[in-house]
Amino acid sequence: MNKIKQLPFTTLYYAILLVMIVIGVDYVAGKVLQKLYETQKSGRYYRITYLLDSARADVFVFGSSMAQEHYVPAIISGETNLSCYNGGIRGQGLLFAKTAEEEVLSRCTPKIIILNIDPSFLSRDSVYLKRINWLLPYCKTHPKIAQLLRKHNSYLDYKLLSHIYPYNSTILFLMYFNFRNQKDYNGYVPVFGEMTADAVSGKPDTTSENSTLIPEYLEAFKSFIDKAKHSGAKLVCVKSPNFYGTTDNQWYSLRLQKQILKDNNIPLWDYSCDPGFTRRTDLFKDPMHLNGFGAEHFSKIIGTRIKSELLSAN
Repeated sequence: MNKIKQLPFTTLYYAILLVMIVIGVDYVAGKVLQKLYETQKSGRYYRITYLLDSARADVFVFGSSMAQEHYVPAIISGETNLSCYNGGIRGQGLLFAKTAEEEVLSRCTPKIIILNIDPSFLSRDSVYLKRINWLLPYCKTHPKIAQLLRKHNSYLDYKLLSHIYPYNSTILFLMYFNFRNQKDYNGYVPVFGEMTADAVSGKPDTTSENSTLIPEYLEAFKSFIDKAKHSGAKLVCVKSPNFYGTTDNQWYSLRLQKQILKDNNIPLWDYSCDPGFTRRTDLFKDPMHLNGFGAEHFSKIIGTRIKSELLSAN
């Protein structure tokens, strides 16, 4: 009988013990991951942290992978005599660019802001919304990012009670870049390799977009423009070269971006059909991304144009 009476107490005891062990493991593992995150000296999260917390420059570049890989700050600085930082982040779009711009403008006022636009900036699908969760490690230290993530991550505040949760999608990156250095050059990350000669005879994808306009992206685009204008910085939007020289005007998202820029008197430098890049296999890693040699060539063009069109009146 005594053993039977003790059974509920014993079960409760082990249940409480199990919960405490889980909480303890979560706490310790979370602290280890946090330490790995805080001690990174290269890689995606190192660049994001530096951009959000520390970067200061006369010229800032924002955008996704094309921004990250197409603009060489050293070359732009050499042409303009202005400091430059590349704040492009692969896999992120307007929502992050808007938030990063706000963080930068809260501590400094650049002279020039470059936003590299994508044809699908206003209509990207759910894959890109999920990538916002890459920013979970910043929730507790950056209120603007926490506010952004709450819109797309149900019960976020409860999930953040776990110390491991913010790093769920980053563990491999944290491990990888703590043991392997990914060199960047003021935010610029070069890519290497060339397209094959067979690509010259290939055909571009001219299909129309099949994703709908996302109002939050549209709001972010307009906000990015407004904040840049009110800061006193000169804003220019750039459409990078693409291998096939297509205009991408079949994208309603792009046509709307162009109209908004026109309405706000924001210059758009469109290099999508530039003959100096079209079907140049030596300048491209893939149809949408320049390799290191192509990025250097493109950055010299951008730096020269900044000097002649944006600085000549100063």
